[in-house]
Amino acid sequence: MKVNNLVEADETTSTSNIEVASLGWGEGGKKEIIKLVNVHKIYRQGEIEFYALKGVSLSILEGELISIMGPSGSGKSTLLNVMGLLDRPTKGKVLIEGIDVSRLSDRELAYIRNIKIGFVFQFFNLINRLTIYENIELPLLVRNLSKKEKRMLVQSAILRAGGDLSWLAKRPNQLSGGQQQRVAIARALVTSPKIILADEPTGNLDRYSGKLVMEEFLKLNSMGQTIVIVTHDPEIANCTKKIVYIKNGEIVKVDTNDINFSKCIINTQ
Repeated sequence: MKVNNLVEADETTSTSNIEVASLGWGEGGKKEIIKLVNVHKIYRQGEIEFYALKGVSLSILEGELISIMGPSGSGKSTLLNVMGLLDRPTKGKVLIEGIDVSRLSDRELAYIRNIKIGFVFQFFNLINRLTIYENIELPLLVRNLSKKEKRMLVQSAILRAGGDLSWLAKRPNQLSGGQQQRVAIARALVTSPKIILADEPTGNLDRYSGKLVMEEFLKLNSMGQTIVIVTHDPEIANCTKKIVYIKNGEIVKVDTNDINFSKCIINTQ
């Protein structure tokens, strides 16, 4: 995943030519916000083919907090990339809020990515030569907003992510790892996306910082934010309401998880 993918949408792009399928509805009348139908992803190197995803079908409802677990090389990050429109499926359909994105142009994908999806990365992907304010502002640069409007959105985002306004004038290397990850969450929130996709968001943090980051995700989800977290850590997965297990590119099990806070990282030693 690259930061550049966050800012390549263009205000001149519209959804007028984008096919919208009928929206699915799940339990409790909640809207399907992401739907994958028989998704395959094949990487080719010469005559060698590597199947990263094999016939994956998955539905994620609005307001859900979901984790994706699996061993290294199982396809979980590829699955997140496909959900986030950073990678195209070789076969199958991906629908974001009823929009079939599988055959859209790069420009159309960038437009949908910018307005509907926020990304949080394991290694933060902050730019050290920019201030914290400028890093959070990046996804807004393609939008026709005034400086005042951008400032209000950036300030709101850093506070919603559990950060502090005093950080905005600093540079990333002046903050701790946990603080930098909260800045990354703020950058994901600044466009008010429908979906937050987080790839190992605590994987590069100490335990204490990981707890703080998960607390922020739980607060955001309690306010209705849809969040999908890729993790290898059971203590992170136990903080989520549904756990999707993937192995060798296939979903092998989906557990509905009544959050057991005794096993969630927030309450473990």
